[in-house]
Amino acid sequence: MLGVVLGPEYAVNMTAVHHLQNEYHASLSEEVRTEFQAIEELLESIAIVRQFYKTIAIQQDFATVSRLLIYSGVLALVTVISLTLIYRTNSVTVPASILPVVVSVGIGIIVSPLALFVTYILRAATIARRTVSVGPFVPP
Repeated sequence: MLGVVLGPEYAVNMTAVHHLQNEYHASLSEEVRTEFQAIEELLESIAIVRQFYKTIAIQQDFATVSRLLIYSGVLALVTVISLTLIYRTNSVTVPASILPVVVSVGIGIIVSPLALFVTYILRAATIARRTVSVGPFVPP
């Protein structure tokens, strides 16, 4: 992933700029008002870049999880077929002493695609929740 997706500090700064503009609007010179406007535009630009990086990070995560799900899904399918052929009601093709180990490892492999999927979905949900925005490229 792209590392830390830009944090919500810019929202606090935008609130501070708006507060200062509203509180001292009458006493501010035109030059200071222009500076406040430049700061506000800069913070809005940061919000746009933040959303852009969040989009890239989530897209890269979903591309990665797609590849990993295909690989682990094929392995899980082969494992299910193998366990079905190994563990039968009438006969067992592996020694009974190692059968619990084989079945336990097989179940772990079979469950791995679901665990991978849940992990990446929770990761994307966490990124989306911590970088929430009211609309595309609009700061909260």
